[in-house]
Amino acid sequence: MSFFLFKGDAHVEWYPKTASTAFSVNALVYSTSGQLLPATTTSGDHIGVVLKPVVSTDSDYASTTFLPVLVPHSDTEFRADVTGTLTAAMVNTFRDLSTSLVVDAAAQAKNVVLITQFVSSSVGIVKVNAMAYNLRVATT
Repeated sequence: MSFFLFKGDAHVEWYPKTASTAFSVNALVYSTSGQLLPATTTSGDHIGVVLKPVVSTDSDYASTTFLPVLVPHSDTEFRADVTGTLTAAMVNTFRDLSTSLVVDAAAQAKNVVLITQFVSSSVGIVKVNAMAYNLRVATT
């Protein structure tokens, strides 16, 4: 379960991670206090998708080393896993996250992603709506 680049432009930028925090590869991330965190159901101003996993056994787990992040542009779309039941009628509607790796088809409080294509009841093509440089969606 992850966000995978589907089409469009994107580039890689490096950001310091929050110390002692695990990251899954291809998870949506945001920044707080200048450091990366995995996205949550309430996060906003997402930066992009982290390209390197971080686990507690890593030698730099407790450090604020830099991680590569795939930063989407306005035309970037991701193939994303969905919890709940995605339907074709949800295309062109906004949805929230269930985790940093999964879109929640049933939630619409934060409007984090725009569903652009229906693939199946558990997979959709999405645009990240709340990119830090694109649209201000507050973390609550």
